[in-house]
Amino acid sequence: MDSPKLEVPGNSKGFLSLRSARQIVAIAVCVTALGLLGVGIASAFGGHGTFSVGIALALVAYALFNLWLAFLAWRGRTWMSGIVITLGLVHLAALISLAADSHWSFALLSVVPICQVFFSIWPSRFVRHPDSREP
Repeated sequence: MDSPKLEVPGNSKGFLSLRSARQIVAIAVCVTALGLLGVGIASAFGGHGTFSVGIALALVAYALFNLWLAFLAWRGRTWMSGIVITLGLVHLAALISLAADSHWSFALLSVVPICQVFFSIWPSRFVRHPDSREP
C-alpha cells in the first residue's frame, strides 16, 4: 500500500520543495562531517601520542556517523530528523563557543548548522498530510 503524499498548503510552487529541503540538510550534515573528519585526521598528528590517536579515532567515527546521517537525509528518511536537529544545535553551540574564545570566523561557520536545523524543521512546520483537518 502506498503511503499518502505530502503537500504544501496553498501554492505548491512555493519557496522550496521538500526534496530541496532534504538535500540542503544532507549537504549541511556532509559539510559538518567533512570538517570533523579533517579535525580528526589533524588531531592524529598532534604530537601527543596515543591520546591524539584516540581522539582522532573518536572524531573519525563521529564523522562517519554524520556521513551516514547525510546519506539518510538525502534519501528522505524522516525518522532521523530529531537526531539531525539535535546534532545541529550541538554543533551550533560548539561553534559559538569557539568564536567567543578564539576567532570571529568561527561564527561564520555557524551558517552550516543553522541551515541544518532550519531545513530539518521546515518540512514538519509547513507541510501537512492531505487528510489533515487543519485549514
